[in-house]
Amino acid sequence: MWFTVPDLLCSVIHVFFPQFVERTKRNLQEFVIVNEERRPLILTLWEEFLQTEALFLTQDVHTLPVILGMRLSVNTFYGLSIGTVPNSTILFDPPIQQAELLKQWLQSNKKYIESVVSQKLYDKANQEIDQPFDSQIRKISQILSLNEVVKSFWIRARITIKNSENCVYFLACPDCSKACGGAYKYEFTCFYCNHNFPSPKPLLRF
Repeated sequence: MWFTVPDLLCSVIHVFFPQFVERTKRNLQEFVIVNEERRPLILTLWEEFLQTEALFLTQDVHTLPVILGMRLSVNTFYGLSIGTVPNSTILFDPPIQQAELLKQWLQSNKKYIESVVSQKLYDKANQEIDQPFDSQIRKISQILSLNEVVKSFWIRARITIKNSENCVYFLACPDCSKACGGAYKYEFTCFYCNHNFPSPKPLLRF
């Protein structure tokens, strides 16, 4: 599923080297970000943003810059991927109260920020959402009626697999956790990170 979000307030905490994607013939650069919910994610800036926005973030990442991304694309296929599209806008150090609160939290949680990078907590396989307090729990019907920005939620439910023949996992790259065309226990090359592995790893679809 692909859609756009109105805005995303976050801080950039780590920078990866620029890449050239052979299948799309385009350049990109990925950044590790932490959003308002203190959740680590990967933000992809495509080539339209490499000469200005990406360059600034690369030079200023040691200060943990806070940015406001507007009209970003979100892809929920096998996880959550956030990236720019041609009409996206990135504002640096937005003058809003939420940005100041995020800065204060960053200064008080530098050890956690370091662990996000060292332990690769931004990886989709390692991402976790903090369980909410009982006072924050609402019915799904109430959330849908509020027409809020799409985001991740905890759901209190009971899962039943009605058809035992359904496959509940997919084979993924052990490094980037993206789906691959390899067979289990057979060597393959990941098209995304361009690394060779002796075997893909199975990941749950939910």
